[in-house]
Amino acid sequence: MGGSSSKPLNPIVSLEDVQKSMEPTQLEELRSAFKTMAEARGESDSIDKATYLGHFERQGITGEALYQFERMFDAMDYKATGKLNYEEFLSAMYILNDESTSRQKWELMFRLYDENRDGYITKKEACKVLKSLMVLSQLGFLAMLGLDPSLMVLVKKELKKQEKVMKLATQAQVDGLFDALDTNKDGKISFDEWMVQADQPQSETMMLWIKSMQPGG
Repeated sequence: MGGSSSKPLNPIVSLEDVQKSMEPTQLEELRSAFKTMAEARGESDSIDKATYLGHFERQGITGEALYQFERMFDAMDYKATGKLNYEEFLSAMYILNDESTSRQKWELMFRLYDENRDGYITKKEACKVLKSLMVLSQLGFLAMLGLDPSLMVLVKKELKKQEKVMKLATQAQVDGLFDALDTNKDGKISFDEWMVQADQPQSETMMLWIKSMQPGG
């Protein structure tokens, strides 16, 4: 599994703003979801990466599809402690909700792509994330819908057969992304270059990502 940088980041949104914007019932549901995951390892106030990923592995999400959730954990863990506290979890779930702004969503997604937290997205980083999202869209959603485990094996075998096609499709996506956003043509996408998307209509990739990252998929 890939590791995240130990560099802490500032929160994208304050806890006060989150609590003001969300309904009490939403906050209670998210508190319950956090508590359930935390208590799976005997904790009460934090979730480690293994526990977080285990939640999705039990739904049949493995391999490249699971990488999407590994990166999401690191993006949520802005304090870089290796564990999620409730504030980090709640802030991320708020950003994935309708109440947040487009800019907040794109900033969280940038953190998901920027694996080493150096403020840039490379083609290698983009390839890994987009390939994972592509696999997740075909495999992960089926798992979340409760597809029989024996059928999941068949789906995985079929995806394996399509690996070459998916690799080419992912590369085409990445090339298109860099053609559009890497305006100074230095081979990487800076935060400012990335954030121009916040002023544009929501893309299909963004909508798919938001759907896949929300609790319950």
